[in-house]
Amino acid sequence: MSENLRLVYTEARSDGIFGWILPAEEPADGNAQPLCVFVTRAYKQPDGKWRPKVRAGIYECQRGKHRLHGMTEDFETFEVLGIKGHSGILLGHWGSWGSDSDGCFCLGRKIVKSDQDRDGIDGPDELVTESRTTFAEYMKNRAGIDNFAVIIEEHFAETAQA
Repeated sequence: MSENLRLVYTEARSDGIFGWILPAEEPADGNAQPLCVFVTRAYKQPDGKWRPKVRAGIYECQRGKHRLHGMTEDFETFEVLGIKGHSGILLGHWGSWGSDSDGCFCLGRKIVKSDQDRDGIDGPDELVTESRTTFAEYMKNRAGIDNFAVIIEEHFAETAQA
């Protein structure tokens, strides 16, 4: 099995960009099972659509030590390299809301609708669940891997825009 991954953006909303992480290679039966879900911050575009910092393409990911805002110690994860105009975008850390990210991918078990409107734009926001546990499992499954490719695909189901 390949260590490379495929990220599929499925939903673009003001409260975040949501999707799945899958193995890069389809299984023989064509029934790829997501390894986990993710959320990343959404940025409003001039056309009114919400989009992520990392757009469709193939990128290299490299293991390294990183520190999130407000943390006192580094932790190990993967940085997505080669994003024009951006650095420090991590493919994997914990966080449940799009606002927990500055373009990084917060991992989770599933996507659920909350009763909170954290972005104040279009009603109750969605979030990812069990983020810390999912991130720990992701890193355990990436043991011994220092570099890999990630293929990012955009299959947005457009939702109401504010």
